[in-house]
Amino acid sequence: MLLGAYLFRASLWNHVLRSMGEEVRTRDGWRVFLGAQLGRYLPGKVWQIAGASLMAERYGVSGAAAGTATLVAVMIHHLVGGAFALFALEGLADDLAWTGGAVALAGVIGLAFLASPLFAGSLRWLASATGRASLAKVEPPAPRALLVVTPGYALVWLAFAGALLLVAHGLFPGLPWIRPHLALGAMAAAAVAGFAVLIAPSGLGVREAVLVTLLGPSIGVVPATMIALALRIWMTVVELSLSLWGAWPHLRARRAEKA
Repeated sequence: MLLGAYLFRASLWNHVLRSMGEEVRTRDGWRVFLGAQLGRYLPGKVWQIAGASLMAERYGVSGAAAGTATLVAVMIHHLVGGAFALFALEGLADDLAWTGGAVALAGVIGLAFLASPLFAGSLRWLASATGRASLAKVEPPAPRALLVVTPGYALVWLAFAGALLLVAHGLFPGLPWIRPHLALGAMAAAAVAGFAVLIAPSGLGVREAVLVTLLGPSIGVVPATMIALALRIWMTVVELSLSLWGAWPHLRARRAEKA
């Protein structure tokens, strides 16, 4: 399930990149996107963008376009996750109910921004501010592509929630099943919170704390903690394996260049 979710995310990235006028073979695009995910395991949230920019050029793809596509993909992924995180609000104080509308509104505004001329203008401004002329030549993603990949990211989040349910049932078959909407909301909220903490590599610690906080009241703190840790290990093994597969041609070429 996780393997399919990560490969599907890479395919969504390919779709965004192609809508920007770049030609990339599916396998090459997978390698670039997945290899760049190694950057998620470093503090800061920019390394996966930098990694995609660097590796894409070995496949004849504009590094600026690859980095921009990664930024767009990350934004949509977490905007959709922020919307799904609302399912975890059940049982919280009533005065937090406004958060639902705020997050939904932020998601709509975010997608509208990516599909508007403002995004292209922002790229030109960034190119001028950083002295990177290549950014000014990047075509923004086609609005139709954004409409296609947004439901795709919803499917990715559903797969992640399914992974959480499988881990929970595998570790504690005697426990009642976690309600699917709670699993979806908790998984999304934990991942978005981990992404928001810039110094946490891959949201380490933050994601687990949020999962325990949201799942603890319904299944107990100890089971929730064990589930969060097991899920972290499982997801890390799968993601790092795919990332190393993606980055291996680039790492091998760099090593040959230094020899």
